[in-house]
Amino acid sequence: MGGAVEAEEVAAYLVPEEEEEATTIASVREKCWTLLLERLDATTTMDSGPRFEGAVSAVRAHLFSCAVAVPETLPEAFVAVQSFSVELEKRAVRLYRAVRDEYSVQDNGDGGGGGGGGAEDLLGRGSRRMYVYVKKELGIPFLGPNTLATPRAGSDDRGFRTGDMVARARESMARGGLYGVVVECLKDFEGAAGKG
Repeated sequence: MGGAVEAEEVAAYLVPEEEEEATTIASVREKCWTLLLERLDATTTMDSGPRFEGAVSAVRAHLFSCAVAVPETLPEAFVAVQSFSVELEKRAVRLYRAVRDEYSVQDNGDGGGGGGGGAEDLLGRGSRRMYVYVKKELGIPFLGPNTLATPRAGSDDRGFRTGDMVARARESMARGGLYGVVVECLKDFEGAAGKG
């Protein structure tokens, strides 16, 4: 198999001919998507490389179990699933990094939210409230390579370092400012839960 294997090619090896192809392919695709999202949700504290590797591993295991159901195409299916898994992992990491980098550039364009390219419009009420507080009130930018300064030998310029951001958040907690925002977020959640 040369080049990238697409999902449709893999699916062709996984669906027994006697079954209704569209329904089976849709159910395999839905299950794979669910596994991917569940694994990503469960591993939010991991670095992106191992995180996507683990998520794709769960999808690959499911695809292999589907392949076993069609013994006549088993060798081809295993090769296709493995090739697809490698490509899926590469694409997922590339897309994640591209979105993160683009967000970082847009989000830090104006120092925070308010229609200047931030994530404010993408968030729910509670998340938005915390985001605006951290970005605008505390002045903590989205963390990325362009927002952190590394001290240079012989320079008095400290730049903006992780410790500065931690200190701002800690001072806010000591003053009670952050807790007020948390209480408001919980009220938003409680109000939304009462409506459901």
